[in-house]
Amino acid sequence: MEFQTNPYLIWQVIPGIITLGIALYIQNRPVKKRESNVFSLLMFGGSLWAFANAIQLLTPDMGWQRFWNGVTYLGIMAVPTSWFLLSVKLTGVLRERVEKFEKYLWIPPALLYLLLLTSGWHHLFFTSFNAVTIGGYVALVNNYGPLFYLHTAYSYVIMILGIGFMIFSLATRFRKYGIQAYGLIIGVLAPLIGNAYFLFGSPPAGFPDPTPIIFTVTGIAFAWAIFGGHILEVVPLAHDTIVRKLTTGVLVLVQ
Repeated sequence: MEFQTNPYLIWQVIPGIITLGIALYIQNRPVKKRESNVFSLLMFGGSLWAFANAIQLLTPDMGWQRFWNGVTYLGIMAVPTSWFLLSVKLTGVLRERVEKFEKYLWIPPALLYLLLLTSGWHHLFFTSFNAVTIGGYVALVNNYGPLFYLHTAYSYVIMILGIGFMIFSLATRFRKYGIQAYGLIIGVLAPLIGNAYFLFGSPPAGFPDPTPIIFTVTGIAFAWAIFGGHILEVVPLAHDTIVRKLTTGVLVLVQ
């Protein structure tokens, strides 16, 4: 197999390592909360997105690049739903209602990914692919169909909803929960802005999707929320919502 130099490789590997490290840390904690699974899935999705994007550009072979382009979208499609569920579980906003049909929220991305994999037959997700040479390396360029824009709209809606829940919780409990909410909001806004620029802005021809590169910011911000705000130790954003709904007394014993 022929290899090529990818100047963006290190900037995709770094966020992949950071987000993978956070995901593994969450999963290996001795005591895990319900939030931990979607939190780690969010980080695994970001890690897969970054690593697959890096591996894709290792060779100019278009078959190889198209295969890893498909793997990349597995990570891409896991991130929005994971983020939305994490924001719901942390803030407590609509938590009881959402958790009743939580598993069904994975149906849209699953169906869209299946349609992506079969796009060669119907051309509704990707209409075609082009190869461009820039800076001494060959990159795959996707030409998008209507299902891609449906996927993008769905992803942006649920991610923005999750951000809205976090901002609402931050605004109503600013002093008490600032460090945790700030870390999560910054972490999810950074790649969202980078992705919007890549899709709707004017990036140079052949420039790779900067979203996984910006996941470095996500990893650092989430690590700040975890280690600085101890977000996995307690879930204060959801505490008031849950406690207010208790119908029986609670006795707390402190040693």
